[in-house]
Amino acid sequence: MAADHPLRAFDRGFLAYQARNPQVSLGTGAVLVFPGRPPSLQDVREQLWGRLCELPPMNCRLDGGSWRQARWTPAGSADPTRLIREHLTPELGSAINELLKERFEGPLPLWRCWLVHGYSDQEFALLYLGHHALHDAPAIRRMADAALGPAPKTDPLLVPTPQRPSLWATARGLANNVRSLVPVAAPTARDDFLHERRLSWGFISGRELNAIARKHDVTINDVFLAGLTGVLRAWPDSPWHAGRTLWALVPVNTRNTGEGSHSGNRLSAFRVRLPCDEERPLRRLEIIADRTAHGLRRGHQDAERGLPSMTPKWFGQFAVGRAMSSRYAQLLTSCFPVVGGALSLAGRPATKVIPALILPRGHHFSAGMAISPDHTCVAFCADSSLATADELPARWLRSIQELKNE
Repeated sequence: MAADHPLRAFDRGFLAYQARNPQVSLGTGAVLVFPGRPPSLQDVREQLWGRLCELPPMNCRLDGGSWRQARWTPAGSADPTRLIREHLTPELGSAINELLKERFEGPLPLWRCWLVHGYSDQEFALLYLGHHALHDAPAIRRMADAALGPAPKTDPLLVPTPQRPSLWATARGLANNVRSLVPVAAPTARDDFLHERRLSWGFISGRELNAIARKHDVTINDVFLAGLTGVLRAWPDSPWHAGRTLWALVPVNTRNTGEGSHSGNRLSAFRVRLPCDEERPLRRLEIIADRTAHGLRRGHQDAERGLPSMTPKWFGQFAVGRAMSSRYAQLLTSCFPVVGGALSLAGRPATKVIPALILPRGHHFSAGMAISPDHTCVAFCADSSLATADELPARWLRSIQELKNE
């Protein structure tokens, strides 16, 4: 099994980043909200473990010591009672923030789930966190489909037919990737971060964002970034007020068609300079749309797809370390895949999905967006030292409203 699911260079890169930054938690995932009274913990364990125990590398532990020698090996004797637990709480937000501190240690697979309830008679939640070495956002969606979809998906991981670009396209993409290292970003001038995440979120109609994107011929992700730019202009704790030029990291899925949402990390990323100095919301959207289109044309996908599958370990360490560095970008963003299929737990359908991103060292916050036909959720993982971090979702919604009204 382990031989069929190797630890790729970019997966190792997250292990190397953790080794250099042990204070940072690399658990990434989501909170799913369900209506009604919660099922029994035993029912939850039977569904989740019964499906995930067949899905590599969710059924593997990490062996080998350091990140250089690490390898996935089957964890056949893993105890689901230690992976899938219960958490009673009178308040959802505080419980989530406490559970976000979880560390992935010991001989267990690198993920955890909690059935969170007691805070409402009308709903309950499921928090999932997995180490970033396991998956990126598209792979999380595959895992969610397998665990919460309409039927178990335990098909073996298939090796896709390589679909690599030409040598010229790969070389051009790599050259542009190297050029993107400059100019360097100015890191935040703070040394009082506590390196603990606090999650806050807000909701908006998915149709509303779609309408803005169609009206101005841009993508929903462009609208998302324009809203973030408005937040960073007005938020008192924004590093922009300290004279920083702010860069956001925009992920790009580099999977081949045959790979679908297979596990591991297949995301590349390019950075976008946010026009925080522009006063008009619509003009900010236009600038961002132009810059993201330019970034996509620079061949980042070709660069990653053209690299051989056995990328050197040092390159994964370099690529992840660069992406997480505040000298490359001060804001990590992610647009979670559209929630199209029905996700349910013990017969109860999920009504809301709240993304929870990692928070790299030196970053004020990271921002994620999850889209479904009924609503869009924007969520911020901010350092717990920031007293005004809970205002971020409301500020983003206000920024979108300003954009809509201009």
